[in-house]
Amino acid sequence: HVTLDSTGTAYEDGLFMGSLAVLELESTVSYALGGHVHLAFTGGWRWADAGSLYDDQHHPFYGNGEYWNNGSGFGLGAQSIDLGGATAQGSVSYSF
Repeated sequence: HVTLDSTGTAYEDGLFMGSLAVLELESTVSYALGGHVHLAFTGGWRWADAGSLYDDQHHPFYGNGEYWNNGSGFGLGAQSIDLGGATAQGSVSYSF
């Protein structure tokens, strides 16, 4: 739901869904400490951008406080959600 208050701020709540393509580039470095302990580190970058999200009534997610002028007056533009960024994880394992 989108409501505007007297300051022109939009507030939205609800459950939104969408689909997006994801591209990841990662590399792994591993190291053995002796014969039993192994360390591993994986890091990289993820590109993932949800161009638009919709609720169950197919109303778009506009984003809290995001506005643009559409040429015919004051309007709201559907918000793009960027889920990309750096990725990292590490692990320690013991074998016997």
